[in-house]
Amino acid sequence: MTWKEISPVTKLVETAYQKGVRLGKKAFNALAKRIDRNTALPKNHVTIQPQA
Repeated sequence: MTWKEISPVTKLVETAYQKGVRLGKKAFNALAKRIDRNTALPKNHVTIQPQA
């Protein structure tokens, strides 16, 4: 798969995550700053910017 002639960098995560784990407000606010929502599809289309 390529996009604009660039292949994505991927890695397989084999860790099993616990169910029901939630972020606290402080942790979510740090993550929420990196989320861009599409105004046409606000619930279904988000772009998460990489950490700086």
